[in-house]
Amino acid sequence: RALLSLAGAAEEAAYRQGQEAQREGDAHFAAQAFAPAAAAYATARARFQQASASWRRRRAEEARARAVHAGERFPKDFAKALDGLARGVAAEEAGAYVAAAEVYAEAAERWSRLEEDAQGLLAQEQAGAARERLAVARTQGAALRAWAGNAWARADQSAQEAERAWQKHRYAEAIGLYEGALRAYTEAGAAAEDA
Repeated sequence: RALLSLAGAAEEAAYRQGQEAQREGDAHFAAQAFAPAAAAYATARARFQQASASWRRRRAEEARARAVHAGERFPKDFAKALDGLARGVAAEEAGAYVAAAEVYAEAAERWSRLEEDAQGLLAQEQAGAARERLAVARTQGAALRAWAGNAWARADQSAQEAERAWQKHRYAEAIGLYEGALRAYTEAGAAAEDA
């Protein structure tokens, strides 16, 4: 957090310097002192680009922090994004702020995609595990089917909904549906035993 607040302070300082240089350029331009105006505008542009690069670096670092778990699943892709961040830092230190900002944006985007991919893979794994638990419960309770009646039919319906979500790769939805179907089979089994 302390580093982020320092980065925010650096962005703000560069932006304010840009604003000052912009005002200075405007004053020179109004006085028709075109050479000093051009120099002040160039300074303003550089400070604004510096602030933008710093802001994008911070966004890339935040995306990296959110995507740390993705690095475990996709280490090569995570390392490529780290390389991009390092290239951005080198470009920023060399004063190539526009190039640095572009590289930072690419790194942030890559980490965001990795985070989404990792979350999708995790949801798929969790849905697969729920699917397996459901299959085991369904098989173990199959002997109770005749006594469970409508409760078993409702459980079958829930299982079919879960399977449709699985087939459509809507894994987060499938997890809840599989768990609901598992509860329905458990309740159907209890109803059959009470009958």
